[in-house]
Amino acid sequence: MTTSRSTASPSRLASRLAGLFAFLVAALIVLHPSDALARRRLVVLAFDGDKAEEFHDEVEKFLKKSHSVVPLAKADDAADELGATRVNDRNVKKVAKKLSLDGVITGEVEKRSSRYYLTLTLRDGATGKTATTVDLVERGARLSSDGKATLTD
Repeated sequence: MTTSRSTASPSRLASRLAGLFAFLVAALIVLHPSDALARRRLVVLAFDGDKAEEFHDEVEKFLKKSHSVVPLAKADDAADELGATRVNDRNVKKVAKKLSLDGVITGEVEKRSSRYYLTLTLRDGATGKTATTVDLVERGARLSSDGKATLTD
């Protein structure tokens, strides 16, 4: 007897979440190897593109499980106060210093056909420079388990 199953199983979602977590842990170990087990302070800046808010919320929710995530409004206020409205090395460094951030995550979402192409960039708070970038392809406006698994690798 055969049965049919959906390919979007909960185990795939869990796998993708685990992937995202592993990616972020690896990136933070590279940024600050001596403090690898410490809880990092991060901010997830507003994403650009199609369904950007949904993906932003998914990433932020996932990060809150293992990191201290600074609210976006607080980062925006600090950036406005410092005149750092563009995302570049110098401005990221200034805002990160003011808020004591270890990292800043930016994201871009592009919809092509029925898929969403998501590019996440982790910037080092101490230097403002890009530490790592990861590209994901998603079928819906949510992080899938495969995407999170990719981030883990």
